[in-house]
Amino acid sequence: TKTIPIGTRLRVLFHLEDEDEALKAEADVIYSVLKLGVGIRFLDLGLYERKCIEAYVATARK
Repeated sequence: TKTIPIGTRLRVLFHLEDEDEALKAEADVIYSVLKLGVGIRFLDLGLYERKCIEAYVATARK
């Protein structure tokens, strides 16, 4: 198994519950740990995508 190098630019496509459309964004890998996964920082996230992610996180915290 390999890790994704820190600093790698990604195009991500993901689907959140209760959303009809998949969200698209660019992100940089900010940490990468074998068997644990990666952390990403979104870049130039659109307003719609930002609102969807914020609502999802707020709901998940409850």
